[in-house]
Amino acid sequence: MEQNEYSAEVIDQRMEAVEDTAQSLSYLLACVVCMALAIIFSLGVIVQTGEAHVVQLQTRINPNDALAVSLIRLPQIGMTRAGKIVAYRQANTGDKPVFTCCDDLQKVNGIGPVIAAGLSDYLRFDKEN
Repeated sequence: MEQNEYSAEVIDQRMEAVEDTAQSLSYLLACVVCMALAIIFSLGVIVQTGEAHVVQLQTRINPNDALAVSLIRLPQIGMTRAGKIVAYRQANTGDKPVFTCCDDLQKVNGIGPVIAAGLSDYLRFDKEN
């Protein structure tokens, strides 16, 4: 009798272990499926738009007076570069505009000729006084 009860306990413990393992595997599989769907979705967005973060602008932006939140919307300009543009502009404010053409943006650390040239369709500049 005692041996049958012991066997029943062992069987119950093993069944619980199998159930726990099955539950863990189900959770892991659900996580993998969710991650795969997230990756597939984000790749689809990038393929459809070319660049996921670029927003179509209604008007061109003047970097001499634009806020950082406006500059962030430009291609290849994130929060860091937008902040650097605003900081450079504030540090170099004078009688005439700091930026008179796209090439002037190369004075900002982190903006080279490729990025500056890519911004030409999105920016406008006031005429010098």
